[in-house]
Amino acid sequence: MEALALLTAVLYIVTSALLGAGLLRRSRTRGGAPAGCLAAALLSAAVLQSLSVVAAIANAGNAPPQGVWRILFVAMYAAVGVAASCMMRFTQIVYRPKQRGLTAIPAGVALCFAYVALSVPFRNEAPLHSRIALSIYPVLVAGYLWTAAESFRCWSRYRRAPDLDPVVVERFRLWGTSAVAVVLWVAVAFIGQNAAWARGLGSAFGIGSSVALWFAFQPPEFYQRWLRSRVASSL
Repeated sequence: MEALALLTAVLYIVTSALLGAGLLRRSRTRGGAPAGCLAAALLSAAVLQSLSVVAAIANAGNAPPQGVWRILFVAMYAAVGVAASCMMRFTQIVYRPKQRGLTAIPAGVALCFAYVALSVPFRNEAPLHSRIALSIYPVLVAGYLWTAAESFRCWSRYRRAPDLDPVVVERFRLWGTSAVAVVLWVAVAFIGQNAAWARGLGSAFGIGSSVALWFAFQPPEFYQRWLRSRVASSL
């Protein structure tokens, strides 16, 4: 199980890093702020998972020097905070651009994770399970459920529009699917905490999320042809 957890974690790191790098390049040309936010979210998620792998490997060996776990813990929470807040900002820019008040959501997510990272008590170089630490789970679930709801709402609204590119329309559903996968990942992490099965299954959901985003924002040519031919044959 440990080997499977490590394999899925590495696959998630690779897929997130590659997609994030591609979107970062795209943001400099024609993607703008939305692509930049999504790129930052994916690259931060790759960093988070890399730190998780380092922590799991280190935990299997000798105790690290004093203070190392706290630094690693803060870095992990910073990475997941950046990933979540950038994803929420992406959702607000794309789906609710005129509702500027919703920018408080990504800002609130970032502040929440900063507070947790600096406030969780430690004992014997390990973070204690506390209400403060557990508070991140409902924040993440609520944020990504918002993303999923907005995505599926737009997909349902535009999927039968004959004048829209089916690749663009399907992007909404893929984005929503990606968000649902993250919600499942968070649920598994909450239930299993640091168990090997939870890391493996969570990383598998993470891979599913990244692949869905890949097909949404970097769709392969064969996939685009298939979507357009399917729509054309149904007309």
